[in-house]
Amino acid sequence: MAETPYSMPLCMPEYSSPPYRLGPLEGANFLCTLPPKVLASLVPEPLAANPEGMLWIYAVHIAAAKPLPQPYHELGIFVPVVCDGQPGLFALALFLDESLPITIGREVWGFPKRYADSIVVEREDDRCNSRLVHNGLTLMEARFRATEKETQLSDAQPSRVYTRRVIPSWQAGERSVDQLVALNWVSSNETRFEGEQAEITVAFPAGSQLSVLNKMRCVKSWYSETESCTLDGGEVVRDFLRKTF
Repeated sequence: MAETPYSMPLCMPEYSSPPYRLGPLEGANFLCTLPPKVLASLVPEPLAANPEGMLWIYAVHIAAAKPLPQPYHELGIFVPVVCDGQPGLFALALFLDESLPITIGREVWGFPKRYADSIVVEREDDRCNSRLVHNGLTLMEARFRATEKETQLSDAQPSRVYTRRVIPSWQAGERSVDQLVALNWVSSNETRFEGEQAEITVAFPAGSQLSVLNKMRCVKSWYSETESCTLDGGEVVRDFLRKTF
């Protein structure tokens, strides 16, 4: 059987197999920077973090289609990377306000998804606000003004998204699965509105793996409206347990 990122039990799986289609989506996007050495420490080999120290953060409302029955909000943190000469995005952390897409995202794809108390995605006239609350703490607040400067991305825009999929073993301290996987992500018919006067405040607790993000600086923002996104399988890039490269 070919190795794929699909990890549900073959007998009576809870979820349907890929592809998964989401949309429409809309919300706020931010490009932020960290010192390149700090950013590189968050990315597993053989991925190479971008030398500019850039991160992409989004806070969006997702009207879900197959296989999810309900809409939800998601805040994602991704690192632009390169693997074997191919550009892509490494999923550093994702927060959602519904449990079902968290379970599917973790079990099937290996996305590092966590449950959020609340995720705010608001746009009133040209003012865009977003906020993440987790375990009673406001971890992120961001705002900017959306301009009328518009960019249309009408054709399907493919991306390569990397996740570190880990499944623990019954033996304490052991892992049954530890793989770096590359997923095929395609966005269709996206409209972007350039942002101005962006501000972002990040306050992950001391000792958190993500506390290094507290010093990041926003360099660009935009509001996006996307017709649909499709997640359509992928491949195992590295199996850390089998030592295959």
